[in-house]
Amino acid sequence: MRFGLSLPTGGECGDPRFRLELAEPAEEAGWEGVFLEDQVCYGGDPAVPTCNAWTALAAIATRTQRIALGPRSRR
Repeated sequence: MRFGLSLPTGGECGDPRFRLELAEPAEEAGWEGVFLEDQVCYGGDPAVPTCNAWTALAAIATRTQRIALGPRSRR
């Protein structure tokens, strides 16, 4: 069985540095993946800070070694 974190891209997670602070220790703790919502507008509210999932995944990739990374759709 595999385990991963699924993180939003808005609200307090709208800052890519915050996701890096979550992804690095997740990898160290043995989590196998980090997946980010691929949303343009967080929760339908354009006023909420939202960052691009692909840019954030690229930043996480530069700071991790083995953890799987990818987008996830919100359903």
